[in-house]
Amino acid sequence: MSTTLRTVEKVLSGEVQYLARSLLNIQPGDVVYLSASSTVYGRFTVGVVFITPRKHLNELLDKLNLPKVRVRGSYVTLIEVKNPTPCRAELTDLGLRPAPLRRLNSGEERMLNSLCQQLS
Repeated sequence: MSTTLRTVEKVLSGEVQYLARSLLNIQPGDVVYLSASSTVYGRFTVGVVFITPRKHLNELLDKLNLPKVRVRGSYVTLIEVKNPTPCRAELTDLGLRPAPLRRLNSGEERMLNSLCQQLS
């Protein structure tokens, strides 16, 4: 998942416990690697996933006692961040390109997982 370095830092520090994005195909238990530009800085496991029409997002955030956010799209995916772990990898060194969110094939996932294990 490509995002800003500031967001990456907040996720890894535990300051951010949920991320809101336009509608995504993501499930509890998925591992999300966080990148800013072409560098992966960490990963987390997806906890609870909420999908809601954007017009109801603020109501959901209020119920969860979370701050308001702005997200584009008709529907919003609210993703719980579990077990944030720092790691570092240059996507271009691995032959990958930055992307807002995409599924990794098993080889790509093994490479990134290995790098994260080395730094944990």
